[in-house]
Amino acid sequence: MNSTKVTFSSRFGTVEADPQSFLNFVRPLLGFEDLHQFALLSFDEYRPLYWLQSVEEAGLALPLLEPGEVDGDYHQRVVEASGWSERGDLEVLCIVSRQDGQWGVNLVAPLVVDSRTAEAQQVVLRDSSYDTFHPLATSACW
Repeated sequence: MNSTKVTFSSRFGTVEADPQSFLNFVRPLLGFEDLHQFALLSFDEYRPLYWLQSVEEAGLALPLLEPGEVDGDYHQRVVEASGWSERGDLEVLCIVSRQDGQWGVNLVAPLVVDSRTAEAQQVVLRDSSYDTFHPLATSACW
């Protein structure tokens, strides 16, 4: 078994990862259409955040959170919008941003990750009541 690791630069310094763990975006991230390979990183000091680190562009790393229980059907709506509802267990992650000193997540354009195939995509939920900036209770996160 070949366990080759690749080393690449990121905003976190030099990172070593198994290329088989890289996510391949079959639908690119909005605004980053030329980037397709990302590493999903988790660091103890940043929990509960994950970092979506571009393998192709060292300066790009996006913070992500699992959305938790937004409402009763959020996860299902996201999975259905992805077109992957037949694939089984899929992870849904939301991009974290900061506006006016408040942290929030984008519930309109979440990411769907199939950990079995390492495929990912960003899904845009059209005609929804969700916000592109849903404030977080920061005391619960940081």
